[in-house]
Amino acid sequence: MGGFFLAKKSSDHSEALDKARSVFAGKGLELSKTIQTSEFDLLVYNKKTFSPDNLWEGQDGDFVCATGTLMYKGLMGQKALATLYRDSDFPNPDFTKLAGEFALIIRKNQTTRLFTASSGLYHIFRSQNNRFISSSFLALRRAVGDISLDVQSFFEYLLNGAVYGNMTLFNEIKMLDCRSGFDLPSLNPISLPDYQTVNLANLGFDAAVHQVAEDLTKYFEQVQANFGDDICSALSGGYDSRLILGLLRRNQISPYIYVYGSDNSPDVRIARTIADKEGLSLHHTNRANVPPWDPDQYSDLLRSQYYLSDGMTNTGIFNNGQELQTRQERIKHAKLQLNGGGGEIYRNFWLLPDRSFSSEKFLVSKYDRFDYSSFCSSFNKKQYFNNLAEKVQFSAETDSPKLSRTHIAKLYATFRMRYWMGINNSHNAQFAYSLTPFGEKSFVQTSLTLPLAWKNKGRFEAALIRQLDERLASYPSCYGFDFLSGPSFKQSLHETITRNIPVFLRPWLRKRVHKKSRTIKVPRPYYLESEFLKDMGLRGDWAIQKHLKTDQVNSPEVLSRALSVECLLRDEFR
Repeated sequence: MGGFFLAKKSSDHSEALDKARSVFAGKGLELSKTIQTSEFDLLVYNKKTFSPDNLWEGQDGDFVCATGTLMYKGLMGQKALATLYRDSDFPNPDFTKLAGEFALIIRKNQTTRLFTASSGLYHIFRSQNNRFISSSFLALRRAVGDISLDVQSFFEYLLNGAVYGNMTLFNEIKMLDCRSGFDLPSLNPISLPDYQTVNLANLGFDAAVHQVAEDLTKYFEQVQANFGDDICSALSGGYDSRLILGLLRRNQISPYIYVYGSDNSPDVRIARTIADKEGLSLHHTNRANVPPWDPDQYSDLLRSQYYLSDGMTNTGIFNNGQELQTRQERIKHAKLQLNGGGGEIYRNFWLLPDRSFSSEKFLVSKYDRFDYSSFCSSFNKKQYFNNLAEKVQFSAETDSPKLSRTHIAKLYATFRMRYWMGINNSHNAQFAYSLTPFGEKSFVQTSLTLPLAWKNKGRFEAALIRQLDERLASYPSCYGFDFLSGPSFKQSLHETITRNIPVFLRPWLRKRVHKKSRTIKVPRPYYLESEFLKDMGLRGDWAIQKHLKTDQVNSPEVLSRALSVECLLRDEFR
């Protein structure tokens, strides 16, 4: 289903339900069912493009509902939910048999529990006082009413396009921890068993490649059984989309394939080469080639994007409209949207050597790469990174500031994917079914047993592609080599040197490399120019200007994010 909103019974919970209804109406989602118990009211909504069968009702008020995309024992819809109910003697599902990105609510024998996908890629929010729970951040924002900006989270969002550590932009709204289940409506946490994994290092490289390829293939057998060819997936010049395509072809799935970019971009050229030689139908869109909007039309576009993205995307809601347009176009062609992101779990994404680092140095290595000159005095760089380091430790599930090599590998899934990629995945789930296979916790846990040496230079992921489909591996990539032959000596040497650059030098080197681009004034897109914003109705003093000198921002993405926060503070389109 497309989403839900739960309100604990109180003197004014009906008002909160009405506010939530107004948000889902703005999204264009149809109400599937209102479930009422003595403790809470639950609104369950269909997806925007179709009405999936994701609510099962039993006797005496028992029910099971799922929003997002849920598979159980290879089943979907009412069959999956009925089986879940039958298997839950006391409503605790067997997570080893669950797959997908979802929220799952089970009521049985007067007990109600909420579970979310352990990947954290389907975001669920709660009010600080635990009165309201929803898949929609915007519905929570409107139901809560008076909100205040979490300044740390604001700067995280400006700089990275995400907020970390189960916090949100507002102090009054939090994200549910995907590592626990919860009793409803109290939200008392329930501990969940961990996954048992095979230690791939003990198998040897070739056997480990075979094992992972087989595990991934079995997952895609479930996908094929439930969706057939009704699937869309991107194809680019990188590892992950090639690995996804190899898995689709291994399971005889013919998906709708698309690529974005200019005609001469590496991704488009490589995707066209593969499609032409393999006889694939490729759908190409240049998302930059769009005529300008007039202010009135753009205001309507912003309204749509505001509701369908819950007021925030990784780059903000101020763009040329192609992000929403292409998303809607993909939905027309396929029931399931596949996201190939996350294959980095099989690579050394952080480009760090095989040893431990403090959480502070980990952040310096990758996240201290910005121009902070447009920030006001409310930004304290040292305090900002100290707070972010605590969130890194929370995501790594350690109380120690010292991160082991395994902790660092784990952070790709539990820090970057969960909070950054989860935003886009949660938006997709409103429209149609959506999956990010490499984010499944079972695959992430297994990948943590891979020696780092196997991940360096993309060795392990390239071997997976070869194992699944040698022809696909033989085509060039945007890295300057194909996945059959691998990198040249010079390319391997370059990565080895990069991986071993001392952490303390990395921010300085980044500044040196990007010094010229940072001193050049970047032209703002027309829709971010002050006169255009005024013509559109966004005028007056902005609350964000207490923290950001908007006239000095040199990044369109940062300004788009900041203005998106301003819209959320005002609830601009209510």
